[in-house]
Amino acid sequence: MERRFKALQAQYQETFMEIDMMKLEAKRSREQLRASKETLDDVHMEYSDAQLRLNRIKADWVLASALPGQYIKET
Repeated sequence: MERRFKALQAQYQETFMEIDMMKLEAKRSREQLRASKETLDDVHMEYSDAQLRLNRIKADWVLASALPGQYIKET
């Protein structure tokens, strides 16, 4: 009976160790997710900025090609 109790006690401790390991892994995963979301937000902002610059360049090009010799870009 005592041997059975010790075996159950060891199993209980192992189970709680596994739970603690899973909690740590979940914490690491949440941190990785947070960092990934921040990176994704940064990439979205850079993409939006690049799109704005591209649209300005396209608009300048349209003006320059529509008015050859007359177009002076204002800066």
